[in-house]
Amino acid sequence: MLRISRAPIHRTESRITRALEKGLAMSSQDTTQVAREILTAYSTGNWTALKGLLAPTAIYNELGSQRRIQGADSIVQALQGWKKAMTDSQGKVTNAFASG
Repeated sequence: MLRISRAPIHRTESRITRALEKGLAMSSQDTTQVAREILTAYSTGNWTALKGLLAPTAIYNELGSQRRIQGADSIVQALQGWKKAMTDSQGKVTNAFASG
């Protein structure tokens, strides 16, 4: 599970970032799009893009290992470890549910 913090992120050109900088809440559609972008960045090994999608205070909870990782740099490092162990691993959002 990845919690996407609503703190500003580094991709200033994205509409999501502009909304966040204005203090607007992200819609469930925006949150789903960010999740898709995170998975695409992981799947392609684009670590710079992945880090740019995460707030500095992002939290990553691995349900299987019970690890809780905090911070964009630490999350990217953990995901790089998974990618190194399983080089053909990929992710894809097939369904999404948002609440709140």
